[in-house]
Amino acid sequence: MPLIHQQNGLDFFIEPEFPAPPHVRITKGDGLAIIRVGIPEQELPYIEKYENISHEDVDLAYNAIWDAQEKFLNLWNKIHSNQVT
Repeated sequence: MPLIHQQNGLDFFIEPEFPAPPHVRITKGDGLAIIRVGIPEQELPYIEKYENISHEDVDLAYNAIWDAQEKFLNLWNKIHSNQVT
């Protein structure tokens, strides 16, 4: 699972084996959040799941994805285009 970004103690990963919609797995210690990336200028990111992570950290992760939504979507597409089925 490629680490694609780090910010505020959060690690952002894209899981190549997980299908669409594009999403990012965020971890901090034992905490986990999964956030759909959305489509820039059409769809906001969407928090799918979070557990053992503070609301503040979920907000930081959400804002990081929203601020760089196009970058995260491009990375998701790049990682998934290299998949062999």
